[in-house]
Amino acid sequence: MQTQALVLSRIDGNVALLSLNKPRAMNVVDFDLNDALRAAIQALGPDVRAVVLKAEGPAFSGGGNIRSMQENMATIEDFIARLIDNFHGLIRTLRGLPVPLVVAVNGAAAGGGFSLALTGDLLVAGASAKFVVAYPKLAVSTDGGLSYSLERRLGAQRAQELLLTNATLSADEAKTLGLVTQVVADDQIETAALALAHKVAALPARAVREIKGLFGDAAGLSQRLDAEKAAFLRCVAQDDFRAAVTAFLTPRKG
Repeated sequence: MQTQALVLSRIDGNVALLSLNKPRAMNVVDFDLNDALRAAIQALGPDVRAVVLKAEGPAFSGGGNIRSMQENMATIEDFIARLIDNFHGLIRTLRGLPVPLVVAVNGAAAGGGFSLALTGDLLVAGASAKFVVAYPKLAVSTDGGLSYSLERRLGAQRAQELLLTNATLSADEAKTLGLVTQVVADDQIETAALALAHKVAALPARAVREIKGLFGDAAGLSQRLDAEKAAFLRCVAQDDFRAAVTAFLTPRKG
């Protein structure tokens, strides 16, 4: 039985602050957390002019729940298909927000967590934040629109380089590339993200919404999400994936 809210929500003036609250599991993007975040977003009132998304605990999100994949290996392709559909529903909801989204990243944003972070229109990262591609280590391609987000921000060549080399970016490296808006001290992440959200929310609402809309590409995102799902499932059907899951969950000696 769930004894605590998986997403904490509070209103600060006309800014909504949503916090992923599954810290012991590194805020993995599983069915429960995804559904809780979508419900929190859909419950926002009309007076909200900006949204901040952050996370409780030492990591923003460790991505997918690898142990659940191992537990469902007998029907893994069906399980992964349902999981991706669920995650992509969340991504579409976040991307479809009519108001700006500020994502505040603490610690690691890995795999699906990296995808989730890049749904933000603006990103604030703590000095110790890490952005980790992670997918190739599990013998799979991307999901959550990571290939789309990186390509839109960096161009195809640089995006492909990061994905093919299974890159890990520090907060400063991510800012240099243009993925991150601000890098702040770890204990200032929430304060900085709220300040940025309030700065945006103080501007005329119609102008802000129209500007945000100019950068949207719902059709392009939808097509890429579908392509990512198909590619991911082709990877999951291979023995390399099963071996990678086992290796990931096997304790290292020494």
